[in-house]
Amino acid sequence: MRGEGLTKAMVQALPETGAFVVVHSVSMRAYVRSMVRSVRGDAVANRCRIVVVNQPCHLNELMGASLPIRVDHAVEDCLPFSLVGQIHSMCNASNVRFPA
Repeated sequence: MRGEGLTKAMVQALPETGAFVVVHSVSMRAYVRSMVRSVRGDAVANRCRIVVVNQPCHLNELMGASLPIRVDHAVEDCLPFSLVGQIHSMCNASNVRFPA
């Protein structure tokens, strides 16, 4: 689903206090990092952490997240269903602590 502006919408909706943003590849991390900086500015970009999760062992980076966790839509298209489920379970459990 490229070209629908879903990543930009996610970036625009990031909280001012920052967030962990889950992406599926290193190249996507660079793209999202640049987009956060250009769309939301340096202050929000400095408070965000863009995390690549494309293997189950990478989920460790999200354990005990001190910020809300947001997932880029491309994760759904590019990763195995089982890993996507684990990502969403972890995000849901963590985000309970951060009211919208």
